[in-house]
Amino acid sequence: MSTFHTSNSIAHLPLLLGALLCLGLLASSLTLSGCDPLSNDGNTGDDDTGDGGGDDDDGGDTPSEYSYDLGDEAPSGVICGAPEATPPEGALCRVSEGTDALLVQGIILADEVLMGGQVLLDEVGRIACVGCDCSSEPEAAGASQLSCPFGVVSPGLINTHDHISYTQNWPEPHGAERYEHRHDWRRGRNGHTELHVSGGASTEEKAWGELRFVLGGATSILGSGNSDGLLRNLDRDQEGLGAESVHYQTFPLGDSGGATLDSSCGYPNIDSPSVLQTPYAPHISEGIDLGARNEFVCLSSEENGGTDLLAANTAIIHGVGIGAADASLIAYEGAKVIWSPRSNVDLYGNTAPVTMLDSLGVTIALGTDWTASGSMNVLRELACADFLNQDYYGGWFGDWDLWAMTTERAAQAMGIQEATGSLRDGLFGDIAIFDGREVPTNPFRAILDASPGQVHLVLRGGEVLYGDSAVVAALPTGGTGCEELPMDICGQSRRACLSRELGTSYAALEAANASSYSLFSCDTPPDEPSCVPFRPGEYEEATTADPDGDGVPQIKDNCPTVFNPVRPLDQGDQRDHDDDGLGDACDPCPLGEDDDGECIEFDPDDRDADGVSEDLDNCPTIPNIDQLDYDEDGTGDACDPCPTRPNAP
Repeated sequence: MSTFHTSNSIAHLPLLLGALLCLGLLASSLTLSGCDPLSNDGNTGDDDTGDGGGDDDDGGDTPSEYSYDLGDEAPSGVICGAPEATPPEGALCRVSEGTDALLVQGIILADEVLMGGQVLLDEVGRIACVGCDCSSEPEAAGASQLSCPFGVVSPGLINTHDHISYTQNWPEPHGAERYEHRHDWRRGRNGHTELHVSGGASTEEKAWGELRFVLGGATSILGSGNSDGLLRNLDRDQEGLGAESVHYQTFPLGDSGGATLDSSCGYPNIDSPSVLQTPYAPHISEGIDLGARNEFVCLSSEENGGTDLLAANTAIIHGVGIGAADASLIAYEGAKVIWSPRSNVDLYGNTAPVTMLDSLGVTIALGTDWTASGSMNVLRELACADFLNQDYYGGWFGDWDLWAMTTERAAQAMGIQEATGSLRDGLFGDIAIFDGREVPTNPFRAILDASPGQVHLVLRGGEVLYGDSAVVAALPTGGTGCEELPMDICGQSRRACLSRELGTSYAALEAANASSYSLFSCDTPPDEPSCVPFRPGEYEEATTADPDGDGVPQIKDNCPTVFNPVRPLDQGDQRDHDDDGLGDACDPCPLGEDDDGECIEFDPDDRDADGVSEDLDNCPTIPNIDQLDYDEDGTGDACDPCPTRPNAP
């Protein structure tokens, strides 16, 4: 069981500053011992938008010892020994050639953070050992060795939401216009400007898009399409992963034509429960109006002709237009939410209520969406999430929480946690190694701040996909079918295994993508969609009077440090389900507390959590504790389209 946990309300309080410097004994070989547990006092890193840090250099002065400097809520850390001597000429890693098995040493992000720990991959690319010392394992005998004293060894990043058949597109500008529902920009609904984005990416364009993600440290994607080679396509060809394919559904209501409803469930074609036979990832509630919320109602209940498709293997993509009762139902069913903050903010000026989802224990994963309004790679999506967390959510999440949204929690959302997403014995060796020399005490921050220049090696099942030229050339799986890239990557030479993976060369791939979106960027990518919450006339920037930038003055804001604007679906008020004066976005108990001060648990017989059981509730999907029914037709005013006169029988 992993120690990377869903943060609770205590973790969201300001953390005390401090550090504990732990010195290890000098070690002259890759074998390290004498693991020392660390206490975790300190902060979660600098406020940073993660703009990438520009061109790489030699990493600066390499520290002579390890220390681990995170807060009490962070994963525990262990110092396995002193770092080995710095590799020559500013390199992050050095290779000692041996068998096809590989022993990796560095800062290991496993169940614990192992400073100077090891990961052993067997000859078929499975993880055989994770710990301070794996040298006694049978697979270690004669294994190739990769020593990266300040390399942050992470599971390969998992992108849980993209549309790879649109990956050739550059960002689609729309000025200051913001939308209320996805069909507003898809179909020009409600007086909005329609956005025209071309699909149908060629095989070469999709391969270019996958390479773009690999350069950002990814090894898996849920992308509604695929290109053979490179990434594990979790809904298609998984490159040998052997897990159940995810049922990816962009239109679970059959509403590709733009059908929207504020109530009732008369959509063209709602998915049947049979989709739940495998992991299921539907787009639900992409928007901030009543129509977006109604999508959730009709896909989580059989009321009004809906179909209940919430289950433990459901991962809701977007989930923007939901409330506290909806989030509680998601948590109760064990469903997950895939968060795409950049695309949401760019299109709607708002995003999923992730702080509320976190309070209720919902597993959250991260996904890029697409290049038209989202991020070019997972690192840029992490940068957006980190920016929102620091500047708009009051530092609600720890750095490790955001990282876990692209690794362990992403794997849980995809139903592949027993195959990849963590560094654990028996799992596939999907690994990305990042440069940790700039922030050696906080390896998670090293990833959040990374650009492609800080990605030094990417392995899929122990097989090299991309990395430092010298390292790739020296590794057993990097000698055949891999080529030197003709350009540097943020000042670094890199090799990519394109011939082996794609059956083509970089030159041919580049020629086929002359007009496609950029492969990488060392700083903010060109024309990158906005991650700054903005809706003209509602909220435009954070100010002294409104520090969380949600358009509600701090003196009146029921979450003064957590962004929670009034959405069209909120009908004029900031959401506060339990009416305790603390908004749902920052309330550790959004449904309220019992007489003992404990959070009220969700009741499946009261799905709107208004205290009235469904068999008696005159609005079973909309909270209305007062049960007002002006026209006495049996339908409460809160959900009655004609509240002043009886509805027709």
